Amino acid sequence: MKSAISLADRGIAQFYTFAAGKERSRTTMPSMERKVFWGCFILLGLLADFALPIWWALAATIPIAYVSWWVAYRSDWF
Repeated sequence: MKSAISLADRGIAQFYTFAAGKERSRTTMPSMERKVFWGCFILLGLLADFALPIWWALAATIPIAYVSWWVAYRSDWF
């Protein structure tokens, strides 16, 4: 009986914590990851555009996209 009450109390406590806005929103992290990805992609793309000839810069787009994806989503830096 005690475990059923504690589960109910915990469920209510979690609801109140969520309602009070104390839990982190799930939309915050994907939004930040998306901003980091596009910021990194644009920065590296511009560096490639100014440092490399046009065909090399176009060919560098795929590795730049991979590096940007890794930094934003896989590196756990953000």
